[in-house]
Amino acid sequence: MKTKVCYAILFLTIFSSVSSIAQDLPQAPGNFGLTNVLDGAVPGPGFYSFEYVSHYSGVLQDPFGNDLKPNGVDKLKISSLLLMNQGVWVTKVKVLGGNLLFDALVPIVVLDSKKPYDLIGKSGLGDVILGAGVQWFDTKLFGLPFPNRLELDFVLPIGSYNDNGGTSPINASSRFLSVEPYWASTLFFNKDFSFSMRNHLTFNGKYKEIPNTDVQVGVNYHLNYSLEHLVGKSRFAPGKSGEFRLGVQGYLAEQLSNDKVNGVNLPNSKESVFAIGPLLQLQTKTGWFLALTTAFEVSAVNRPQGTRTTLRFIKYFPPKVKK
Repeated sequence: MKTKVCYAILFLTIFSSVSSIAQDLPQAPGNFGLTNVLDGAVPGPGFYSFEYVSHYSGVLQDPFGNDLKPNGVDKLKISSLLLMNQGVWVTKVKVLGGNLLFDALVPIVVLDSKKPYDLIGKSGLGDVILGAGVQWFDTKLFGLPFPNRLELDFVLPIGSYNDNGGTSPINASSRFLSVEPYWASTLFFNKDFSFSMRNHLTFNGKYKEIPNTDVQVGVNYHLNYSLEHLVGKSRFAPGKSGEFRLGVQGYLAEQLSNDKVNGVNLPNSKESVFAIGPLLQLQTKTGWFLALTTAFEVSAVNRPQGTRTTLRFIKYFPPKVKK
């Protein structure tokens, strides 16, 4: 769910002297820190409306984790503003002991590359994500509450894109299909402390925007995590009281296989990143959730390294009770 930056065209058409990474591509748009606190724990069946506002700013890193300076002097700085609209319907239909769910995400992306590089192709609609899965509410791990969810998502490359003949490589769309299963869970240690994580595995299709060239990004694993603490004595009770949580959250990613160009492995093309930062979440008695996080990327390879701040709103609409 992050913005897509097509570095393959960037290096191939503008900075072709950097031959070792001339056709390297970044991973598909992904969920890097957008979801974390109580990720596996949802109140119950019904419809969930999510709205995200996320700002990212970073400096592109080379295969050795150093700032990339294509002109030998200036760093390549990239920023984006993401507005994500998501709807999740958790049904009452039972599958494998859990509840069947359906998921849809529609991103809007505003992109910018800092001077002296003018690399923006097209902002606007990002790649739409559709998925389905199963939510388990009452499972336990070591006798502790352990709600969790398994989902399969498809990232459809239908977003805004215009590389202007290769001179504008930064676009809202990836221009290749990705398939991503993920498993989210929350373990409640006691009434005050919990730990959540979401494990993703991303398989990418071929990128064919470079003439006579097929580029395929390698398989990628990435994880969102958070350690949460319920503050004060107030506990959520519908219509009566809300609750407040503080914690630590972040994400990590490790590309498991090299990118391929026309079926041949591209050396030193794997991405990695690690980020950590604070979180807070407020849940109101009326069923609104508000979460604010900032993640500081402390290391990165073959991708930008920077800071991501996300504000997330959630509204839960439980099923209507038949009278």
